[in-house]
Amino acid sequence: MATNYDPEVLQKYADWLYHEAASIVFWTAARYGSYGFGVAAIPAAFYKHSQPYSNDNGSLLVVVLIFTFIPLVFGILAGQRKSFELKLEAQKVLCQRQIEMNSRAPSASA
Repeated sequence: MATNYDPEVLQKYADWLYHEAASIVFWTAARYGSYGFGVAAIPAAFYKHSQPYSNDNGSLLVVVLIFTFIPLVFGILAGQRKSFELKLEAQKVLCQRQIEMNSRAPSASA
């Protein structure tokens, strides 16, 4: 069984890469932020449970927010980097597709 060249496969792959690039920043930032929240919220909950009459609610909230915000920023940066890599890969695929389309076109001088 012979497999034939289909330029639409490259186009679909490039479209899929662009679709992934559009959403990866959000999902990477959400993942990093949730990890940071978990790292901060669990010890804060244990501290609050061990100190039930403490008035440190404001400082605990600030610590949890800081430990959520910092990884969130790193997640945005990592997502932007990955998004750029996916867009670059899509451009390479589209370039290959265009080269193939141009080389298959009949020449005007012939």
